[in-house]
Amino acid sequence: MDSGGIGSLGFLTGANLPWINYGWDYGPCAWGRGYKPEAFDAAFADLTSRGANCVRLWVFGDGRASPSFDLSTPATRSLTTGIHPDFFADFGDMLGKAAKHNIKVMPVLWDFIAMNIPKPTDKPTPQQGGHGALFTDPNLANAFMENALRPLIQQFGAHPAIAAWDIFNEPEWCVAETGEATTTQKIPLAAMRTFIGRACSIVHNEGGPGTLVTVGSASVKWSWEKTETRPSWCSDFWGDDALVASNNGDPASFLDFGQTHYYPWMKKEIDPFVNQPETYCGGGGCSGGQGQKKQRQKPLIIGEAQANLLQTYSAAALLRNARERGYAGLLYWSYKVRVFLERETEREVAEGALVVGALLLFSLTKNEFKKKKQEVDDKGGWDDFAKCVGGECEGAFAAVSGGGPGKAEKFINRVFGGFK
Repeated sequence: MDSGGIGSLGFLTGANLPWINYGWDYGPCAWGRGYKPEAFDAAFADLTSRGANCVRLWVFGDGRASPSFDLSTPATRSLTTGIHPDFFADFGDMLGKAAKHNIKVMPVLWDFIAMNIPKPTDKPTPQQGGHGALFTDPNLANAFMENALRPLIQQFGAHPAIAAWDIFNEPEWCVAETGEATTTQKIPLAAMRTFIGRACSIVHNEGGPGTLVTVGSASVKWSWEKTETRPSWCSDFWGDDALVASNNGDPASFLDFGQTHYYPWMKKEIDPFVNQPETYCGGGGCSGGQGQKKQRQKPLIIGEAQANLLQTYSAAALLRNARERGYAGLLYWSYKVRVFLERETEREVAEGALVVGALLLFSLTKNEFKKKKQEVDDKGGWDDFAKCVGGECEGAFAAVSGGGPGKAEKFINRVFGGFK
């Protein structure tokens, strides 16, 4: 079964390029100007050369730079006053570069990290994080909708480089009712539905026909209709009925396609590669009455997927399974621009290694991989790659290699195994 993809976009294949500088890629910030046009241009060109057609990236993140807020009092700290003109200039330039390289962009407005209150030792910007009130206070939510989202969509909603607008990255990690929220501030499900529903309506109405909306749900467990045969913890948080009801019956408050994410810790029922999309009758809706077989009426993509060569799926297996199971797209996590140029942390090296050993696997030959491995060797990073590619940076390489060349060679062969 192959869903055929997202309408005229076809099957989405590519990566998350979530940020160059988290939360301040566009416009001014207390730390300076974060936009790196050359980095975006190089990344888009590289992705296109390797067969990608879509990139998912962050817009406001945790609010550390944009939109603009009234910082005059604590009570107005999350009161949106607008968006700086330089933001529009940078964001528009990025979209132009994507269009030049035939890349479609899926901008993600907010990240769940926006509900974390930063520590003073983080040296945060004055408006970084702690924006729970923006999502729970109707006046603050309205100010964001009218002073930031509406102008943003009016200017870029129908841009030819836009694949779809993603309202929120993994909102479940800050929703109180999940019982699994990890953020400092917890948002009631009803408030988050109202926010997402209204945002959907604005994007649909201001973007015009063909403008698509989705939400980056953290797991299929929150896009799975409750039935007698389903686990009790399964919920459909972002279904059409719930979003429309949350926004006073506004029929434009819906998602055009569903989105779920996959990481190697997800096993059995919540591993989306175990089932076909119609299993998860949520975040886009299903047809079929009681006792009838459910059928998804809208596509479902895997918006984040992390390869794990040592445990579950290689990158090649992720892509193959997504197509065969009938998903409408798969975007790897993640593409890092500074691969092999700078070594900042083990995690940076690990994410960079995924570009070589997993992320762009669908078009990298063994010889090309060997050349890239040499580049990593030259930077002294291959051991860090081997340690971290399994998802755990501490001690993983020792467990794989056992300190002997035979097991290290076996590890490298497993990396090579998915390549053409």
